[in-house]
Amino acid sequence: MKDSDNSALQKAVLVFQTMEPVEMSVCSRASFDDENSRFQLRFLGEDFLIGFPDANVKRANYSCEAVDLITKILLIHYLIGGKNIPFSGELMSFRALPSGVAYNGAFLNRAVYPVAEIFASDSTGFKKAVTHLGGTAIKHGDLAFTIPVLPRLPLVYVLWLGDDELPASVNILFDSTAQTHLHTEDLAVLGEITTARLISTRKQRDSLAEEL
Repeated sequence: MKDSDNSALQKAVLVFQTMEPVEMSVCSRASFDDENSRFQLRFLGEDFLIGFPDANVKRANYSCEAVDLITKILLIHYLIGGKNIPFSGELMSFRALPSGVAYNGAFLNRAVYPVAEIFASDSTGFKKAVTHLGGTAIKHGDLAFTIPVLPRLPLVYVLWLGDDELPASVNILFDSTAQTHLHTEDLAVLGEITTARLISTRKQRDSLAEEL
């Protein structure tokens, strides 16, 4: 845990506490329970509860598993930054986002290349992993899926299968409206977390297969 992460959370909470919860609910597409004063927000197929104004984040399934600091920051940033606008349908690379060039190397290493490494020769595993996260197939590359990571922030994972001349490759694309909901640094983290979940899903599947 970094001091900078704690500082980022504290700053986000201060902004969160000044905002109107019903407006945040509309803009983020998170539901707001006025009686219990909390949001319910779906993130990577799991529901989280975020108290207002205390910004306490916990899992909606009442799991004892703690919510990590990065996820807390990301969810609160999304609640305070979400805009009530429709998807544009225009896809863009991470590099094309504001300041994306500066973060692109790290994004490739942490979010893109690991997917290519794990799923390059396992298109079936790729399909199962993205489907587990609620992904739906679209026409792009050899295989592509839109994953509803947050209500207004889908990510598109595109896989090009390799052949004798070219290795397999992957790209992660964003709806052009993504930059209105979160800063580029947060979008990088969003990609990293989503990729980590895809790989974790694959490893869990392999582990279960070994036990059978």
